[in-house]
Amino acid sequence: MVSTLAAAVPSDGYVAVWHLASDLDQMLDGAIRRWNATAAQRITLRSRSEVADLVAGLELVSPGLVPVMDWRPAPDDPRFDSAIPVYGLVARRL
Repeated sequence: MVSTLAAAVPSDGYVAVWHLASDLDQMLDGAIRRWNATAAQRITLRSRSEVADLVAGLELVSPGLVPVMDWRPAPDDPRFDSAIPVYGLVARRL
């Protein structure tokens, strides 16, 4: 789906992606399994490398593929003791 959407973006256009992470919080995996057992809409977790594969061929904008709370935080943004289990990125279509 991401590659189809990215293909529709004009050259030098940008794509923003956020995705629930499978490798940032072990507790999330169990919660998602319970959700998927009962919900009509399933949720898929992906590792950092799997999210990177979704945007292969696009140029990542700095700071690249990182946990969303690390994507260009402002100096006064709140900081948390543990990571929010979501990856974020902005990529440019060449």
